[in-house]
Amino acid sequence: MSKTVLITGGAGMIGRRVVDIVQKKNIEVCVYDNQSSGLEIPEGAIKKVIGDIRDKEKLFQVINSFRPELIL
Repeated sequence: MSKTVLITGGAGMIGRRVVDIVQKKNIEVCVYDNQSSGLEIPEGAIKKVIGDIRDKEKLFQVINSFRPELIL
């Protein structure tokens, strides 16, 4: 079983760097971001979801479908 991480805010300045670091460890990444930074969700994320962290229903749907071991 591969390791999986859900990174909220993964398109932001800090989130993008976290995505890069996690991917270098051969961990599957799902990025959840509302795109308010104007930056694109980084390439390489196996799942990309545009959504607001305050939308609990959508966030829980992503968590239930991706089944991350860790949420950042």
